[in-house]
Amino acid sequence: MRSAENLLLVEGESDRSFFEEMCTRLGLRAHVRVAPPRDVGGRFNTKQGLLDHLPLLLKLLPQGPLKRLALVVDADFVANSGLGYTRTFNAIETLLSGHDFALAKRSTPQEQGLTFRHSNGLADLGAWIMPNNRDDGALENFLHPCVSAGEQALFQRAQHVVTSLPTPKFGPTQASKAELATWLAWQRNPGRGVHHALRDDLFDAACPPFAGFSAWLRRIFP
Repeated sequence: MRSAENLLLVEGESDRSFFEEMCTRLGLRAHVRVAPPRDVGGRFNTKQGLLDHLPLLLKLLPQGPLKRLALVVDADFVANSGLGYTRTFNAIETLLSGHDFALAKRSTPQEQGLTFRHSNGLADLGAWIMPNNRDDGALENFLHPCVSAGEQALFQRAQHVVTSLPTPKFGPTQASKAELATWLAWQRNPGRGVHHALRDDLFDAACPPFAGFSAWLRRIFP
């Protein structure tokens, strides 16, 4: 762990690339490290791997090697054998309460993201449960409403193709992933990840989900 590090903990490598690009756009890359669990001593780059490694990282906060910490995880879908939003939130809250962090009230009704406050003055800890800290889902559900205006026609075409498949091999909860992947497969450089789509301005960074997430990041990493 680097000295006095600010860490944004994510589930895996593809998430790291996307949120690094977001931090770059917000001017945060110079002082925020984006990393999946294995890069900071964890065993697995998964949601459960992140939750398993979180207690060790929390122990570093009072000691100083870790200055500020935030995490981004997918809620996933209960219907797809995932935890879903409520159980994901409860798991995070239980882990944090064991280290004297409690959920802080929102300062305004419009404030998005979760902020946990320490009882003894450590820096606030942030959590964002994709897509919106309320519903089951994943990063893809966060991104769907942020497809740029110039890409809407192509994206809607991709959605139509996916929903029109006579016998899809994926379940209903995976449709949003298939739609996004289909749209990305039709770009000038087919199949590149969502971080490239963000870099190429295929998403509208001013859309409400992006704006809310950006404000949350700046609040946790001032």
